[in-house]
Formats: sequence, C-alpha cells, structure tokens
Amino acid sequence: MDTRCFVRFLALVVAAAAPVRGQDSRPATIQPGATPAAVVMGEEPIRIQSVGLTVHVPEGTRASSERTSDRSVTRISPTDDPDSWILTIDTPASRDHNLSTVQVADKVLQQVLDSVGIPKQKFDPKQGITTESIETAGKVLERTDTISIPGSKSPGSRFYTLLPRGPGEPPAVRGYTVFPAGAGRFVSFDLITTEPNFARARTIYETIIAAATFDDADALAAARGGAVESGITLMSSLTPADLRRVVESRAETWYRLYREAPGKAALDATELGYQHVKAWVGQRGDLDPTKQRSHWKSSDRQQGFLVLIEGRSLLEGQTIDSRAVYFMTPDRGEETWTIQMAVRTPGRRDPATWLESGARSGGSMSVSVSGTAEVGKQAKPTVPDQGYVTQVEGMLLPQIMLRGAKPGDFGFYVYQSEFGNVRLRRDVLEQVPDDPSSWRLTTRMTEEKEPRVSLYKSTGELISSRQADGAVMEPTTLDRLVELWRRKNLPMN
Repeated sequence: MDTRCFVRFLALVVAAAAPVRGQDSRPATIQPGATPAAVVMGEEPIRIQSVGLTVHVPEGTRASSERTSDRSVTRISPTDDPDSWILTIDTPASRDHNLSTVQVADKVLQQVLDSVGIPKQKFDPKQGITTESIETAGKVLERTDTISIPGSKSPGSRFYTLLPRGPGEPPAVRGYTVFPAGAGRFVSFDLITTEPNFARARTIYETIIAAATFDDADALAAARGGAVESGITLMSSLTPADLRRVVESRAETWYRLYREAPGKAALDATELGYQHVKAWVGQRGDLDPTKQRSHWKSSDRQQGFLVLIEGRSLLEGQTIDSRAVYFMTPDRGEETWTIQMAVRTPGRRDPATWLESGARSGGSMSVSVSGTAEVGKQAKPTVPDQGYVTQVEGMLLPQIMLRGAKPGDFGFYVYQSEFGNVRLRRDVLEQVPDDPSSWRLTTRMTEEKEPRVSLYKSTGELISSRQADGAVMEPTTLDRLVELWRRKNLPMN
C-alpha cells in the first residue's frame, strides 16, 4: 500500500542545503578560462534523474534542490562567502521540440540584456515625431555554441555578460550554458557573480560543467520503455477477480510516520504523523459517508473497489488533517476520488481547507480543486492510451506486484495530486538476499523524486518504508499510537 503522507501533496519543496564534503578529485576536460588544479570535487555528486545528468560539486560549497511539477532546480554556492557567486542548474522544457540550444541561449541572452535596458528618445525633425528605443547597458563578454560534455550528443551554447549595478556597486557577471536533454528538454547552468569575483567563479563554474556527464539518452529511453512494458504486462494479467482478492486481503492498518532519534528509542523520535488505511469492496456512494443510503442515486450503487487513506501530519507547528477516498469499477473503465485537507496554524481561528475531486471515464479525466487555501481550478489531465493505472491500483501496487512475486523494473502512469497531472512512476522490486520471505521495493513517484525504499513481507504487508529525507513509516496499532501521542503531548483533538 502506498501510504503517502498527504501533507507532501501541498507543501512546497523545502531546499535542504548541506555542505558537500570529501576529498575525491575527479579529472575533467576544462574549457578555456578554468584551472583544474584549483577545484577539488566532493565525494557525493548530484543526480538529476529525469535528464540522466550527474553533477560533481566542489568542496566548500552548499547544494540545495527544489522540485516542481515539471522541473528540477539545484543551487550551488560557496559556504564561506555565499554572496560571491551562485550557480543554478535548471531543467526547462518547451513544447517546441525543434528548439535548439542556440535559440534558447539567444532568447535568454536577449532577456538578460533587456533587463539593463536604457530608454532612449530620438526626435525626427522631418516627420516631427519622437521615437523611443531601448539600448542595453550590458556587454557580451563571450559567446560560443560548441561546448561539449560527456554523454551530450549535441553541443551546448554559452555566453557571459557584464551588467551594470547601482552606484558604487561592482558590475555583475552572468554566465549561461545550456545543453539539450531530449526533444524540447534542456539543462541550463546559470552563474551569477560580480566582476571582482568573476575569474575565480568562472574557474569553478566551468569545472563543474566540464565534469558533468549525461547518461546515454537512447539507453535511458529504452530502460523507461522497458519498465512501462513490464508494468503493462503486469496489469494486463490482473483480472477483476484478482484485484478483488488483493483488496479483500488488504488488512485495515494504522501507520506511524516519524524521524528516528540517534538512539532509535520510540520516545526520543520526532513524530511526523500517522495514517489509517483501508481497502474494501463497496459502492461508489461510499465516497461520501455523510450521504444517507436512502438518498443514493443509481450511480451511487455502482459496485467497485475503494481505498481510504486518512490521517494527521505535523509540519512546522501546523497540524494537517487529511482524508482521501478512491473508487474504481472492476473493469477499470471508471474511477472517482475526493481528497480533503484542513491545515490548522497556531493563532488562526479557522483552518485553511483544500478539496480535490477527480473523475475518469475511459480516456477522459477531469479534476477540480477548491478551498480557502487554493484558488478554484479545473483541469483535464491527459490519460495515456497504455500504461495508465487507476488511483485505487496505484495505492495497491505493492500488493499487486507481490502477487506474482517476480523481481523487475516496472513503470506506471498514474495521476498525482501533488503535480495535478499524470506522471510516470517507477518501481523496482527485488527479493531481499538474506531473507527470502521479504521483498524490497524502491519507488520513485516521478523521475525527479528521490526514491522511497520499502520492505514488504511476501504476503504484501509493509514492514517499513523509508523516505530519502529520513522519514520512516511503520505499521502499528491505534492503541499504540494513542499511547505514544499522549505521552508526547501531541495534538489529538
């Protein structure tokens, strides 16, 4: 069971900056202007999974990453003088799949120069009119379109610009390098520094880029396609009767979400929340427990499978209560779901609310979002013709995969509320070598997400699940949760 903490659906991704340590110096082909001997790389590289890019980070720097619905942004700056320079690595995308790096660089360069534009007026005595134009105060220091790094099939483009600042301030320098990462997809390295710091910052900047490597794009596409094919094969073998057995075998369970203390004592751990998960065979009307059965319409009596996930999360002093119910018909042709959240903040009388309602029939999906914490939105996400799994199936994927107990790399397209669209989810299932009765499932909800590693019994019961940020989820009982939260004086109202 995918027991996601619902606060992660709405919370903004917080950049977890941490110093990069290590003594591992990696050789690299340095572009003109860089001095390899002056830059020592740390041991732990940054991995941008969605574009298959590995970036080595210099010692003495801090790196932080943010992930949004369609891109990954990483920022690197020196720990001793963070204002001297900052490098931003971005993964922008365009609907124009014929866009080249030269065109991207041209557009960004124009925007940079326009940002320091000076209005100029010119009077034409013959026509008796005054025309206005913008002249840039910026200067292009260098431009090249032949930058290459290992794994990049096409060259990248780079420019440096000198930009004036306020009175008494040294000019700024902007360096921008962009590489192709697939049709309509790019990776950009954006440097901001000042003229006095430029020489040193350029050395570090170009060394980072020269030491970066792309995975083989064809191999990435083949692996992705193979995973999706494995997912399609798995789901196509699942009959309504099979899915019913998975649902009926799924025991109602409570989960504890926490961050371990150094000594791993339960009372010393930081409680992050809890969840209650239930799956059952029922009717569409079960989505709304407040609606009396006597008022049900014929559509409410439609038979199907349901999953309920409800719980409480604690985040930076806030208390977040959530309830999500998912329904699907046995033939997988239709599904409906509702997700409700209430965020309580100390000092505020009323909670901020968020409600998502979704429905799909065949290949047509519609989603609406409303509440005091969200401007009303309507969307019609695209549903892939193949490889799509319903919300109910997405919650039951570990049990579905363990039903056949076959190791493999699986890919599934599933609607994800966090992003508001259908995204590719990857799951790698493998048997634990020293324990044949246990299975390890490594899940990436998107290719931008850090993996979650979970251990399951062969019967499909979760043993434990660990997020990349160190959060742990384990099954427990309601009585144990109540006792623990009471002893820690946590909000239980």
